[in-house]
Amino acid sequence: METIKLDESRKEKLVFFADDSSTVRKLVSRLLEQSGFNNKGFDDGASLIEFLQECSSDAQPDVIVLDVEMTIVDGFED
Repeated sequence: METIKLDESRKEKLVFFADDSSTVRKLVSRLLEQSGFNNKGFDDGASLIEFLQECSSDAQPDVIVLDVEMTIVDGFED
């Protein structure tokens, strides 16, 4: 398993995630917040990618998590 290192210079860690289920997005967001992570959820991978392309470099997330089974840009897309 690959080890992921977070940007230690940023005090608050930021996680972007995509899931097509609003229930899962709410649950994941709550769990991340309780663990001390700022987060932003997206309905699908395409909207996450579009947001990434438009946000500034200092707003880039430390980690991105995608659901592997979504209709629009899933976790298996290149």
